Amino acid sequence: MHVGLREDLEVSRHVFRGEVSYIVRDPMTFQSQRIDRADYELFVNIDERGRYYVTGKMVTLPELDPILKAAWVNNPGRASVVIRADKRVAWQYVVGAMNACNKAKIRDYRVTTRESS
Repeated sequence: MHVGLREDLEVSRHVFRGEVSYIVRDPMTFQSQRIDRADYELFVNIDERGRYYVTGKMVTLPELDPILKAAWVNNPGRASVVIRADKRVAWQYVVGAMNACNKAKIRDYRVTTRESS
């Protein structure tokens, strides 16, 4: 999510039970919006054959680079990636996704394994 903030918006950072969230308050409408980690977290799934999926769409490793770069540009310093790999996939595909995260300057990424469906 990329947001151009208005000067009058109030943004505050909160930590509750170790989890960071941001509250954006609009003084004109008296409305507030909470933004949690899940709001700017990206999932990269890797199936047992080493195919990458982002938001349900299959992408190649070169196509993953601009997606991750856009995630970082839209949320600098806050972009987070969860790499979910099938437990049978060759490690090289997981490392490829990790390298793509590093190339996009995303340092907050986690790797999990899952059973294939």
